[in-house]
This record gives sequence, C-alpha cells and structure tokens, in this order.
Amino acid sequence: MNSIDWDQALRGLGKKSTPQRKALLTALALQDKPASVEDIFVEVRDHHKTSLSTVYRNLEWLFAQGLINKQGFPGEKARYSLKREHHEHTLVCIDCQKIVAITGCPLDSYAAEVGRRENFVVVDHRMEMYGYCQQCSHTRGRV
Repeated sequence: MNSIDWDQALRGLGKKSTPQRKALLTALALQDKPASVEDIFVEVRDHHKTSLSTVYRNLEWLFAQGLINKQGFPGEKARYSLKREHHEHTLVCIDCQKIVAITGCPLDSYAAEVGRRENFVVVDHRMEMYGYCQQCSHTRGRV
C-alpha cells in the first residue's frame, strides 16, 4: 500500500488523511515485524510534530477501521502492523516473541460455514497461535 492508497483509504472511511495518519501507516510499512506504540512514535516524531497520545489514539482508530492489525500477549504492550492485502495467520514465540507467518489459510471454509450457520457476514478473520520457536525450545529444554 502506498501513500496514495492511504489517502483514498482514509477518505473512504470519512476521515481526513492527515500527515500523522499517513506517517503512522508509512512507519508500519517499514517494519519487518509488529511494532509497539513507542517504536512507532520514535519513527514518526522526527518527521511530524505529534504526541504519544496522538499516536495511541490514531493507532486505535486505524485498527478499529480495519487498516492495521493489533496483536500481543495479555498484560503486555500491544504491537501493530500494517494490514496487507491478504490476511496472515501467525505463530508467536512466547519467549522471544518471534512471529512466523502460517502459509495458507485453514479458516476460510470454516469462516464461511460459521457465517451461514449464525446468519452473519464474515468479512475478515485472524488466527494467532502461541508457543515456542525451535531456538527457544532448545534453549529452554522444551520438547
């Protein structure tokens, strides 16, 4: 997604395409893994006058609008990533927080079935599985 797409996406939601919102989306596009609010703030504050509370507020708004993903462990800081054109399912290491994308989507047919059964139009879904990556499993002596 480029900045022109972000302008259109933001305007399509009935909101202004502000420099701060575009900066947040740009910062997320540059990340190779989900980033914390603080990481994103550090990335954008040098180029755009913004406060940490503005970053929080806009990230939550972008998430609620479906433009970005929010993930994390309960009790820990949320991490954000740009929503790609295709959704991803992930494996998340509890120790090092490494994130691995799962290839393929095992939920597409299930989501459609649940939608029909519950009379609900499913437009998106996500799945995160938590465990230990190979390196952390060996380091910690887990099987």
